[in-house]
Amino acid sequence: MQLQHDPSRKSNRLVVRITTLVDWGARAVEVYLRALFYPEVEAHQRWFAWSVLIACYLTGIYFWGSFLSWGRFNYNYEDWAQINLPRIAFVRDALSKGQFPLHMSETAHLHGLTDRYLSMHDVILSPQMIVLPFMHVTTYVVINTLGFYSLGFLGFLWLRRRFSLSLLSFIILLDSGENKWIR
Repeated sequence: MQLQHDPSRKSNRLVVRITTLVDWGARAVEVYLRALFYPEVEAHQRWFAWSVLIACYLTGIYFWGSFLSWGRFNYNYEDWAQINLPRIAFVRDALSKGQFPLHMSETAHLHGLTDRYLSMHDVILSPQMIVLPFMHVTTYVVINTLGFYSLGFLGFLWLRRRFSLSLLSFIILLDSGENKWIR
């Protein structure tokens, strides 16, 4: 005797599978939402916490890189063309020649006040400029900005650990810290 195919039995199995999947998804969403709000729950979901932190970091990298067009945008904007880029290029040229950046021939980039580069209070001179001879000025600006963003992110991670902030609190703090510079 042959068994006949029962369509209602097949649909019942499908309903059970879908219900199980929906229940599992609802439990997962509940756990991950709780991990956003409660550090003690987050401690049991380390991969989720690390995924959120890495996503936040990479989002910031993407934002700043896109904002600076990854070094390929027209820097004829505001003080970039008249002050910042010529000064960075001057330091790059001096370092390439093995000299100290002391006297700048084009005084307009120093507000027309002097030719002595280091006598101005607003010149850009930091230790990481030592890499300037090895890259283009705009590439340096992007790498320097991403480096400072990374240091700031590490500082936010330290604050998160110091004050036992939840993931959601950290994201809000991070967002408010980044947006201060945009406004």
